Amino acid sequence: SAEDVDKDVSNRFFADIRSMQMMRRLAVKGNMAAMQGDENTSVDHWSRALLRNPGELFVRERIDRLERNARGFLAVKKFLQAMKCYETIIKIDPKDIGALHNFAQCLRNVGRVDIADKILKRVEELKRR
Repeated sequence: SAEDVDKDVSNRFFADIRSMQMMRRLAVKGNMAAMQGDENTSVDHWSRALLRNPGELFVRERIDRLERNARGFLAVKKFLQAMKCYETIIKIDPKDIGALHNFAQCLRNVGRVDIADKILKRVEELKRR
């Protein structure tokens, strides 16, 4: 029963639940902003939610959808569209090594090797952490 749980443990538990609810709410606001075409607001909400809760399901689903779209664009050699998907993922999660790597590969494909090399150096730095 609730009386059997130490107060500090139960307080922390309920604080964590409140925090997760707040991050879910923020992710939903991001989805609503995206539906209205407000990319900057949606990305801001998603990145803030992910920062506080790296496993936030709605944000992870959005990143997964962006990744699938990017792979589809790559399959038909639409590198600029794939780059846009990866760029959005990176805005949401700047430490997403896979998105950074794939963004750099797209840059290589459009002839921006100089920028791609810088991004790949960042990928190597993140891998060492």
